[in-house]
Amino acid sequence: MKWQAATRKSFQKREAEDAYVVNERAGVFGVFDGVTPMDDYQDAYGHNGAFIASNLFREHFARLSAPCDATEALVQANQRLRERMLRSPIDMTQRHLLWSTCAVVVVVHDGKASYAHVGDCMIIALDKEGHTTVLTKDYVDGVSARAEAKRALDRKQGVFVPEEDYFREPVHQQAYQRWMANTPEGYSVANGMEEMGAYIQTGIVDTTQLQALLLISDGMVYPGGRHENVIHAIREIGIETYMLEMEDWERNNRVRPDDKTAILLQF
Repeated sequence: MKWQAATRKSFQKREAEDAYVVNERAGVFGVFDGVTPMDDYQDAYGHNGAFIASNLFREHFARLSAPCDATEALVQANQRLRERMLRSPIDMTQRHLLWSTCAVVVVVHDGKASYAHVGDCMIIALDKEGHTTVLTKDYVDGVSARAEAKRALDRKQGVFVPEEDYFREPVHQQAYQRWMANTPEGYSVANGMEEMGAYIQTGIVDTTQLQALLLISDGMVYPGGRHENVIHAIREIGIETYMLEMEDWERNNRVRPDDKTAILLQF
């Protein structure tokens, strides 16, 4: 197996909120996309909650010395994040302030690749016949519509919820959606909540049937683009060239950029 990996900070951010791990000793590969916080907290090193969360996960998987159960390791990292927040001044009763990260982890061992996933980091597989399969679900996709539907249902059931004009303000909309994290109506994310364990997507693929696996953060997909296209483009021009071309496109089209991270495993 060969691999290549890269990460690139958004040109509009002070620091990267993505992180990745390549732990060949343990056969562990992971991409972590920290969720930009809603407060201005910084630790003693000037890092915000998104940076802390994604890099805590990176460090957790980098320390492993042998193949692991991807799901168990994800739960353990989430518990470490909870413990880290408990040592901070943030109010953990306010769910919209919890530090959080999307995550996808692959463990390659004995001809198999097992994976665990929360949020909108994704895995795309390319098989020996040239067919692509998106192995993971984008749990964040459609959350705005689900949030609006939940508010409408709550109002109908007599629960007080501000009218929709209130949620046209992005800060109010974001806060509401973050309270939906790790709930049936919401989306999965690693934010220290024990409930996250119930929303982890898992799977196993036979690497003998694969040409490649691609792990990406959501910043690697063009608006309206397809995940399947990314793996073909990266295999053709390489990760870093893909990132630079996408960044040029974002500037030219005045599209708000995001951090970009990818790991390509080739079998």
